[in-house]
Amino acid sequence: ETTTETLRKDDDDEEKGAVFQGVYEFAKHRCYYERKGDVKAAKVHVIFLHGFGVGTFHYRKQLNALGGDEEVCAWSMDICGQGKSWPRSGEDVRDFEYSMDSWRDQVEYFVREVVLKSSSSSVKVVLAGNSLGGKLALYVAATSKDITNGIILLNATPFWGFLEKRVRFLTKENEFIVKLTQPYWDNFRSKENVRRLLTLVYADKTKIEESLIENIIEPTENEFAIRAFISTFTSPKASRLSYDEMLETIRDRNESMIFKVALCYGREDPWVVPLWGQRLKRGIKNATYYGLSPAGHCPND
Repeated sequence: ETTTETLRKDDDDEEKGAVFQGVYEFAKHRCYYERKGDVKAAKVHVIFLHGFGVGTFHYRKQLNALGGDEEVCAWSMDICGQGKSWPRSGEDVRDFEYSMDSWRDQVEYFVREVVLKSSSSSVKVVLAGNSLGGKLALYVAATSKDITNGIILLNATPFWGFLEKRVRFLTKENEFIVKLTQPYWDNFRSKENVRRLLTLVYADKTKIEESLIENIIEPTENEFAIRAFISTFTSPKASRLSYDEMLETIRDRNESMIFKVALCYGREDPWVVPLWGQRLKRGIKNATYYGLSPAGHCPND
């Protein structure tokens, strides 16, 4: 299926350092990404995976910094049901589940069909993920070993999904569930609540800019957003590997030092406290650990 790219609207520099925005098709969704760097010349491709409720915009600082390196191409992708990745108009996606398994498959597809097909041979791929994106990076690297050479975990959440399997009536197609959820959803995505949540998890409050809040709220206006929200929070756990099995696989890959692991944890994160990162470091002995301060749940920002 086709991938199309254009210069990002707010970037009028058409030279090598420009940021491009692209779209590709996955599971009846029109999926969005941004990249900076020379795709053909790059020896390393770094793919950033965002946390819940944000998107590619959360990594623009990293794209600008890394994309200036001639040997690096930096990418940031929106997972389905987040950011700018949504079902195409009129598509029937009743069988699609917004879950760890679906997102894992999407990341693998993106790496294989968008990144690697457009690059030269013998390149290295590093997945860098914050929060939910960190868990996804771990999952992909543990299950698709041939396409990953390293991971960077930024306050990666150790948990996502609590059900062993989908409860039949808890679906995004259940209109009663949609109506029941609507009041909570409207409050959850309000500007006041988004600002409050950011205040809780950002150590540096000056980073909570109006543009950040607006970027977070914008995707919630999508007609399918509430259904994606319901599907996400009623989705089951990752089915292929448990969290501990993912860690065991990554530890074994890291033993030879061919597969690299970096752990970057904000010391002021009240959600995924540094203890989780330190636990990872104890289990993956060759990993490099960075304790960052002042930094909360989103050290990348």
